Amino acid sequence: MLWRRFRVFASLWWRLFAWGQSRTTKVVKVLGLLLTAIGIPALLNSHLTFSLLLNETPHIYTVSVGKLIAVVLLVAWALITGALAWERSGVPTLIVADYLEWDKIRFRLILKARDKPVDTSVRLLEIRALDGRHIFAPSRLNLDLEWTHHGNQTAIHINANECESVSVATIRDNGRNTLLVFTGATYKDEFLVVDKAFFHLRIANSPQPVDRWFSFTPRGNFFDVANELPPFLEPQNQLQSPTRELTE
Repeated sequence: MLWRRFRVFASLWWRLFAWGQSRTTKVVKVLGLLLTAIGIPALLNSHLTFSLLLNETPHIYTVSVGKLIAVVLLVAWALITGALAWERSGVPTLIVADYLEWDKIRFRLILKARDKPVDTSVRLLEIRALDGRHIFAPSRLNLDLEWTHHGNQTAIHINANECESVSVATIRDNGRNTLLVFTGATYKDEFLVVDKAFFHLRIANSPQPVDRWFSFTPRGNFFDVANELPPFLEPQNQLQSPTRELTE
């Protein structure tokens, strides 16, 4: 991660310091650097003389005023552009909650952008039963979920250090049963949960997306919700974990 940020920083710093992105900014920056490095010393050809006392012996030094000003300006420009490049090269941090919040209308997932803005989306990849059976065919899912206060918007921009929430599911009572409804941004559907239903969510994030599994267990006219990996995936997960530990 640090090496990746350094490469991004080096590219950004070079564009800010001396190159730019458009032809105009390239010409302006190159001419500015040439004027600073060559023009100022040529125009200011006076010298500054000073002495230092080292080991009780005076040492006299002569410095070109033009060169001194040019070096100070170039170093200052390098520090300013370097600080900007380092700030911009940071990888945004997306914090995804480990629980779903019931707001008396819907079950919502909270996301927060820490330190930097984040562009993201949340997709419902699959809904599966306790035995691993797909409750909905995968071709009917793999859809974007509905954002709070962002109607029909599939991807959103989360400002730095602010939160947004996405609707995952809601409840509908048809008079005989309490049905669970997944809440896609452009498509919703309801179904009866007999035992448990597992929702597989994928949150867009750089450099790697975040996956969450949530289980819905019927309890009368409500559902208990947990951040829970389906049992049909746990043996595979356990077999892979030693390998993952060795490679880290």
